[in-house]
Amino acid sequence: MASVEALSRQSAGLWLPVSLPPLAISATRIRALLQAGRSVRGLVPEAVIRSLTSEDVRALTIDEDKDPAHD
Repeated sequence: MASVEALSRQSAGLWLPVSLPPLAISATRIRALLQAGRSVRGLVPEAVIRSLTSEDVRALTIDEDKDPAHD
């Protein structure tokens, strides 16, 4: 059985450098997905997804160029 001192000197865990391609995440893409009724999971935190109301989605996806209320 190892002593406490021996265990405290032993490394715990493993570090592996991994190269990952960048994710194509943009606010424009997220708004377009929401407007199309598609999922944004993996693009925004789960807490944000759970907190979005239908009014939030409508406000985020409004096209200000085509909405006369935003003139």
